[in-house]
Amino acid sequence: MERYFHVQQCFHAVGHGTFFTGLVWDEARRTPVFSWAYDCGSKSTTSLTAALDAVNSSPFIPDLIDLLVISHFDNDHVNGVKDLLQSKQIRWLAVPYLDLFQQAEQIAIGDASSCSASTALFQHDPVRWLKVNGLSEQVNTIIFVKGGSETKTPDEGHKPDTPHGPLPKPEGAEPSSLNEMDSEVTYPNSLDDLFQHPAITKKSGIATMELSHSVSFGLGEVPIEFKFFNSNQPDLFDIESGVRVARISRAPIEVVQAELEIALKASGLDNPATIDRKWRFRFKEVYERHFGRSGMQRNNISLCLMVQPIIEVESCGLFPNHESILHDSPKKTDGSSLQRSGLLCLGDLKIDFPTISSMQCHYGIDRWDNLAVVQIPHHGSKDSWTPGVAAKFASDHFVHCVPERSGGYFPHKFVSDDLSSLPTAKVHRADYRNSVTLNYHFPHCPA
Repeated sequence: MERYFHVQQCFHAVGHGTFFTGLVWDEARRTPVFSWAYDCGSKSTTSLTAALDAVNSSPFIPDLIDLLVISHFDNDHVNGVKDLLQSKQIRWLAVPYLDLFQQAEQIAIGDASSCSASTALFQHDPVRWLKVNGLSEQVNTIIFVKGGSETKTPDEGHKPDTPHGPLPKPEGAEPSSLNEMDSEVTYPNSLDDLFQHPAITKKSGIATMELSHSVSFGLGEVPIEFKFFNSNQPDLFDIESGVRVARISRAPIEVVQAELEIALKASGLDNPATIDRKWRFRFKEVYERHFGRSGMQRNNISLCLMVQPIIEVESCGLFPNHESILHDSPKKTDGSSLQRSGLLCLGDLKIDFPTISSMQCHYGIDRWDNLAVVQIPHHGSKDSWTPGVAAKFASDHFVHCVPERSGGYFPHKFVSDDLSSLPTAKVHRADYRNSVTLNYHFPHCPA
């Protein structure tokens, strides 16, 4: 009997927000192989609760989710993480790397609707946030994913900078479900084998590490690849006589850091009962004195995730009540396999031509050409889209995470018109009523 792996992926019906889950299922063994999620938040508490209830009651999604990726720290992307962690454990929590000054900028230029005190603490110190909320036992390892400049060109193709392999396993961690599946599957013996000497540290019992977004990782015998993209952010400092100084105040970096530490302690973000009502003002005052009032980069900090099989796949309907949009994807000439099946989640990243060029270089032409589904960033806001970029994706499907009605702003006509210029692409909406699913399967192909 041929052994099949099934992949279930879903943009849940949370409307103005994002909650995506994915699962690789071994049909022969009736067991999950790998599970992941991308963001968990919404402006509708009712819709988010219903989506979380559906995930918790699913017979397929395990209690231990292997990977949770946070694109960025806006309430509508993270305000459900606490509830998710109360019912699920997370093996790896991946967040975008921000230095202390970029964190201060994001917090200072936010408001109550976009960045609550809890979200600010989550952004500043995820370990502290977990401890404050009594969730330290729910996360094994936090990965801070760093961006970086690309040195290759888009036409270099499918050539990861480091070998494919499973995510790292900290010392003492329980083996993953995949490690338990087949004794003949091989894995790196240490972190050094895959991630070139990354430093893992322990803080309050949680392992933390930094990881370059140039690293791609796979699932051993399962031919699926995961690869991040973290856009480069402008340096907030200049160099003056060999010393890094703030671009406005010209104060040395050590002075700015000391003032931010004072603001952090005075704000009381790590104790919900004693938070200073002026906590955001404290960050804003320090930030603006040293760096000015620029807020241009706020929604351009998003950790993106590409997930794609590296063999041909077929659309499937194994999972009940989940009609896959990939049924409508172009087929190969023999009609048997999907032509494209990769997925790209973009968070709230601002997509302009320099950014999309950087992404194409980062992923390479083979990965880019395999894109079947692209999540439209920032719920279709015109502030996160540039006319003409839709054609640069050449994807079969686009997904909006939007409310049913928003006065024409989400998605904005500006964005919808650009997507409509693509003659064969289909646009789908994960709103407060409807989810969007992307399911496929492929046979086990042992090496």
